[in-house]
Amino acid sequence: MLEGGGITDSLFLKDGLIDEMSIVVTPIIDGGDGINLFEEKHGGKLEFNTVISKTLLQGGLWLNYKN
Repeated sequence: MLEGGGITDSLFLKDGLIDEMSIVVTPIIDGGDGINLFEEKHGGKLEFNTVISKTLLQGGLWLNYKN
């Protein structure tokens, strides 16, 4: 399991070490500047297939992808 920010995630992605992503999106605004999921663009094309897409309580969304 990898829990990191945009820079850490990008380094693992660049080296091909991410084979699954699980993302939870919640409808909350915090007023910040926002962050990117991945800090740097990956040179090659990455394809992840949706495995699970589920609506959670209070409008959240759980997305699960596998490479």
